[in-house]
Order: sequence, then C-alpha cells, then structure tokens
Amino acid sequence: MPSGAQPSRAAPAAYLVALAVLGPFLTPQIGIWNPLGGVSVGSLSWRFGFQGLIYSSLFYLLIALLLATLTAGYFGHRRALFGLGIVSVILSVLLMAGLPFFALDTLQLRKTLAPASFQPYKTAAIKGAALAVLAVPVFLVFSLGALKAARGLAGSRGLSDRPAPSLLIR
Repeated sequence: MPSGAQPSRAAPAAYLVALAVLGPFLTPQIGIWNPLGGVSVGSLSWRFGFQGLIYSSLFYLLIALLLATLTAGYFGHRRALFGLGIVSVILSVLLMAGLPFFALDTLQLRKTLAPASFQPYKTAAIKGAALAVLAVPVFLVFSLGALKAARGLAGSRGLSDRPAPSLLIR
C-alpha cells in the first residue's frame, strides 16, 4: 500500500465511481423490465433487446472493471485483483456463450417481421455482435493482466522464490 493511503478512505470513492460508471450500463437493462405491460420477459423480442443492450453498453462495464482494477492495484488488494480477473473471465465466457443465441434470435426475428421493418433490427444485431466479438479479447487480456498483477503483489505464494524480472533480455 502506498504511504499515507488508507483503504477505509478509498471505499466511498470506489462506491461513487462504481455508481457513476455502472449507472449507464445498468440503466437500459433496468428499463427493459416492464412488468405492467408491453413485451413479456422471455419473449423473442425481449431476449433480442436485452442482449443487444448488453452488447451495446459493454464499454461502461470495461471502464468500471478498469477503474476497479487500478484502484485495487494502487491499494495493494491482491484478493480484489484476483476476483476482478475471475469476473472478467466469467464475462468473457458469458459473452461467447451468448453470441450464438443472439444470432439465433436474430434469425428467428427475421422470420416474424417484414423485410422492410427488419432492417433496423439487422443493423442493431450486427452492431451488437461486432461489439461483443471485439469485447471478448479485451476481457480476456484484462483478466490475464489482473491475475498476473495479483500474483505479483507482496504476499503472493511463491513470490520470494522467483528472481526479480529484468527489463533487459540476456
């Protein structure tokens, strides 16, 4: 931990940053839950819209993970770094697993709509799928970095056995 830094003082700032960054990610997802009418949860159009909103707002989730990881690294929280790395791996797997279902929902939606009215959905599907495909490697690289940083902090197992890394290749 840096000199003068106290973890108890970091907690309020971390909550405010999480709220500010995760708010834009969660707002569309909360807005799609409409129990009083409209589209029923679990229907084809709801699934398509929900996945599209998730894929379209991944940037905010990545920024939140980045800020959390930087904060955990700054304050030397090895467990938090490890947890963030695991969360990033899980998000990568969920994104990859959700892409085929999103494609199938898009194809099924195409059958239910007229070709002219399907065009905006097609554009949204291509944009959402492209963002998800681009986000998966970012999440994987992010998870590897967080897990490597967690191992590199003081108190990690096996750290004293390893020689210090050199910047030069010999």
